[in-house]
Amino acid sequence: MALPNIYNIEGFTWCGTSVSVLLSRYNQPQSSGGTSIGAGQGRFSGNALGVNGGGYTQNFNIPAGPFAAPIRMGFAVKSSNWPTPGMLMAFGDSGSGLPGGHQNVYAACGVDLLGRLTILQWPFNLLNQGVLQATGTHILQNNSYYYIEFEILGISASSTVNVYLDGVLEATATFDTRGAGGLSGNVYEFYLCCPQAGAQYYFCDGYVADTLLGPSRAVDATPTGDGALSQWTPSVAGPHYLLVNEEPPDGDTTYVSSATPGQIDLYTFAPLASSPAAILGVQVAFYARKDDIAARTIAPEVRSGGTNYAGTTQPALTTSYLDIYLEVYNADPHTTVAWLPAGLNAAQFGVNEVS
Repeated sequence: MALPNIYNIEGFTWCGTSVSVLLSRYNQPQSSGGTSIGAGQGRFSGNALGVNGGGYTQNFNIPAGPFAAPIRMGFAVKSSNWPTPGMLMAFGDSGSGLPGGHQNVYAACGVDLLGRLTILQWPFNLLNQGVLQATGTHILQNNSYYYIEFEILGISASSTVNVYLDGVLEATATFDTRGAGGLSGNVYEFYLCCPQAGAQYYFCDGYVADTLLGPSRAVDATPTGDGALSQWTPSVAGPHYLLVNEEPPDGDTTYVSSATPGQIDLYTFAPLASSPAAILGVQVAFYARKDDIAARTIAPEVRSGGTNYAGTTQPALTTSYLDIYLEVYNADPHTTVAWLPAGLNAAQFGVNEVS
């Protein structure tokens, strides 16, 4: 059985309540105000991304993109006022963002005046309202979380677009998903929106993947101990993990550093607090910068089954802290099949100084 390719996992807990730290991962400024991190607002008491106001939109570059369709996203979403018509989540090409860049959106999942999910086609107006293509049947209840998944099976003159509600197909439509302006046909960005004024929307437990994953949960973890290798230099003497386990990251207050290619720092993590039916992917992420003129790169390092496995070399570091350095492991590199709780609990994750 083929494993899914998961491009991004997002729970919004790792960034604390800092929107600026969140945006460093996605390298994309918010297109308008009204965005916050809601502490304790998540589906399982973690953080959630809060989007509010009239047509406010958060647009993100998908790390390591662009990606060709088919592509899917899923998020747990709740609203204080569901019947606010407009766009809720969407995929698009790179561009100026929303509002003002609506020609860059291929298609969107929206909400109508009754609080039902919809499928919308470009063009979108300044209220994020597009051309209605399909409407679901369930009326969403205020202040309750639902798991909503949105998929585009192709970017073409005639492509199928689907919306799922808590794992069940809610609406489907086939139409021209190419957008306008000579778009490339690749997906660079996803959008999370609050359709209109008078509502507060929260998003959490999200994914972007090439396969429909079904209702999912993102579990946040930070290091709880030093692993098999501690070759980087700590900013202060003592355990390395204590210098890299803050949420949000504390920049130059505490850190580990290396200028020696091949040096590795590994960390242990607490066992899972639950027994999931399946572990679909494990995302390793870093908050990093360089402080010299040399070209510097890093890569994830995973230790599983007593063996170290080097990950993909990340984009070159800049002199500013960014959180774009991440990799999703859909399989345990030791077994080459899906992660099992015992294997994940015993694994160590860390960073390799590549250059």
